[in-house]
Amino acid sequence: RFQTIEFYQKMEEKFDFSNGNYRRLMTIEKAFDELENYVDASDPDLELPNLLHLLQTAEGIRRAGHPDWLQLTGLLHDMGKIM
Repeated sequence: RFQTIEFYQKMEEKFDFSNGNYRRLMTIEKAFDELENYVDASDPDLELPNLLHLLQTAEGIRRAGHPDWLQLTGLLHDMGKIM
């Protein structure tokens, strides 16, 4: 139902940041502050704030012995939800 050219073009226009436009500009610290109270209804761990989800993801990656860059990716992977 949503996979149409018209829908794609509408979303491309809505999320076009190529001319210096952005949804929100903030520091990583501010983003973490906001994620502390943000609960994403689409995530399976529905009752947990997104910040806790990010920390759990990064820690799981660290415990599995993956490199630092992947741990950082796990920590930052959902930040776009509030930016």
